[in-house]
Amino acid sequence: MFDILVGRKFSNKCKHSVKCIKCRIELIRKKKQVMVKYLKKDVADLLAGGHDANAFGRIDALIVEINHASCYDMIEQYCGCLLEHLSTMCKERECPKEAMEAVATLIFAAARFSDLPELIDLRSIFTKRYETRMESCINKEFVAKIQNKSFSKVRKLEVMEDIVQEFSVNWNSNMFENKMSNQSAPVHGKALKHQLAFDENEKQFAMRALQNLEIKPEEQIEFQTNSHQCQ
Repeated sequence: MFDILVGRKFSNKCKHSVKCIKCRIELIRKKKQVMVKYLKKDVADLLAGGHDANAFGRIDALIVEINHASCYDMIEQYCGCLLEHLSTMCKERECPKEAMEAVATLIFAAARFSDLPELIDLRSIFTKRYETRMESCINKEFVAKIQNKSFSKVRKLEVMEDIVQEFSVNWNSNMFENKMSNQSAPVHGKALKHQLAFDENEKQFAMRALQNLEIKPEEQIEFQTNSHQCQ
C-alpha cells in the first residue's frame, strides 16, 4: 500500500513538471526561432555586401544559438519519454533502462536551463527515488551542444552555405576558402623581416622590464620554473 501511494505521488509530480516544461518550451521555441532567423539574416546581409570575413566571424555565435535551440527540442522529447515509461518507473525501484538516458540528461539540464525551473523539481524527484549515479547515461550530443562555443572551419562553412541557399545570396565559398588560405600562409620577404624585428623589440622590452624591476637571477629561475609547472 505504501509503495502504491509513493508511486502515485511520484507519478503526479512528474506529470505536473512535464506539463509545465512543455508549456514553457512552446513560448521559448518561438523566441529562439526569431533569434536564429535574425542572426542568419545578419550573416546573409554581410555576405551579400561582400563582407564574408565578418560573416564568418559571427558563425560561432549563430551555431551556439542553433544548438541551444535544439536542446529545448531534446528536453521536450525526453519529457515525452518519461511519460511513456512512467507507469514502469512507478512500479520499479530501479530506473528502467529505457528511461535512464532521459532521466540522466534531464538531471544534467536542470542546472543549465534556468528558464525551465521545473527541471529542478524533476532532478529532486529523480535523485530521491534513484540513489544510483547515472552520469554515464547523459546524452553526449546534448552535452556537446551546450558546452561547445567554437567550431571547425568545415562546420562553419556548411552553415554559411545553408544560409546562402536559404536567403538566395550570391556568394562563392571556394573563393572565400582560397582567400582564407592565402591569409593564413606564412609571411615572406619584408613581412618576415618586420616580424623578426618585432620579435627582437619584444625581447628587448622584456629584458628592460626585468632590469627595471631589479629581479635577481635566482628569482628569474624560480619564476620560470613555477610558470612551467602551472602549464
